[in-house]
Amino acid sequence: MKIDRYKIYTLDGYTYENFVSLDRKELEMILTWRNHAEVRKWMMNTAPITLEDHLAYVESLKQRDDAYYWLVRRGGIPVGVLNIMGEGIQEGIGEPGFYLAPEVLNRGEGILLLQNYKKLFLNILDFEILLGHNYVENVNALQLSLFFGAKIDGVIEKSGRKYISISLRKENFKDFRNENIVLSFVRYKRNNPVSISDILLKYNCHE
Repeated sequence: MKIDRYKIYTLDGYTYENFVSLDRKELEMILTWRNHAEVRKWMMNTAPITLEDHLAYVESLKQRDDAYYWLVRRGGIPVGVLNIMGEGIQEGIGEPGFYLAPEVLNRGEGILLLQNYKKLFLNILDFEILLGHNYVENVNALQLSLFFGAKIDGVIEKSGRKYISISLRKENFKDFRNENIVLSFVRYKRNNPVSISDILLKYNCHE
């Protein structure tokens, strides 16, 4: 499979422009988002990133085949960042991640972007499996993953924090109509409650 770093991907009102094509102002905007307290608290590295390190990392992406990052716009307005990483990307297996611009947090944008980028990877870029690791504290994120058809594979621990490992196969992806998706998720959460304690017990972990 082949991801074109210099192509702007478009799907259902969203555009995805790779970091390597962005100008300095756009990269600085992204760094401001990343260092926002409400964004970085969910990162594996919760410390702020310097501009120098940020620009150096973006430069390194031009030569890498195991990491791709995009600025996401909806209707032309910047709303977040999407990435996918992993040694298996060329074989159609990768771990996506995203974060929203602080200005659009808690406005329902997350669920729409989640669905859209899964469609991008699975239907347009032809990935077979999307992997993920959810913080045990972030129950809503886990439920969203399960809502779209992912399954739980286990629990791991890194740097003293526990993560629930999940995977979504192309054939199990559930695609919803945008106008119904929020209501569908509310109903799903009500009918499919998640017990983190039960998950940890199943995989012989402790809270």
